[in-house]
Amino acid sequence: MSIKQSKLDPRVIRTRQLLRNALISLINEKGFENITVQEITDRATLNKATFYLHYRDKEELLVKSTKQLIEELAETVGKPTVSATDFTPLFMTQLLTIVFQHFERNADFYDVILNRIGTPPVIAAIQNPLEQLALQWYQHLSNRQTIPLVELDMLLRFFSSGCIGLVQQWLHQSQRLSAEQMAESFIHLIVGGIYHSAGLPPPDKTDDLGAV
Repeated sequence: MSIKQSKLDPRVIRTRQLLRNALISLINEKGFENITVQEITDRATLNKATFYLHYRDKEELLVKSTKQLIEELAETVGKPTVSATDFTPLFMTQLLTIVFQHFERNADFYDVILNRIGTPPVIAAIQNPLEQLALQWYQHLSNRQTIPLVELDMLLRFFSSGCIGLVQQWLHQSQRLSAEQMAESFIHLIVGGIYHSAGLPPPDKTDDLGAV
C-alpha cells in the first residue's frame, strides 16, 4: 500500500481541482443541467480557453474528474504484494480503511455524483476501476486450485456494487460512521456474508448450498 507521486505538472493538478470544485459547488446550487461552462470558469477564476485545454464540455469534466479521483485511489492502494496467508481480515480491514478514507476526503464530490447525478457513465467511471482493482488482488491471491463458487464477473460486480452502495448511503448521512467503522462493516459482509452479518443463526443443512 503506497502513494505514488503524480507526474503531472502541479499547475495542471491545481487547475483541474479548481474546475472540479467549481463544478461541485454549482451542482449543489443549481443542478448539473443548468450549469454552463462560463459559470464553471467564473467560479474557478479561470478563463474558458483554459477549460477547453483540459475538457471538451462539462460532461467530460464530470466523468474525467471521477476517473482521476479513482486513479488516485488505485495509486494509494498500490499493487498487491502480500501473500495469501498474510491476507487476513485485519489486513483487509486496513486496506478497506484506506479506500473509505479516500471517499471521506472527497466526500463533497462523491456525494454529489452518487446521490444527485448517478448517471451510468459516472457510475461506470467508479465501478469499472474498482472491479479492476479487485481483479488484480484476486489474481494475485488465487492459484491453480482456486475455484470460484460463482462466475468471476458476478463476484467482481457484487463487490463493486456493494462498495458503491455503501459509499452512497454513508456519504448521504448527517452523522457518518468513521472510515474504520465502514471498513469493518464491509469486512463482515465480505467475509461472513449477508446472512451472517444480519445475525441470523447458521442453517442446519450447510451441505445443501454446495448442491446448488
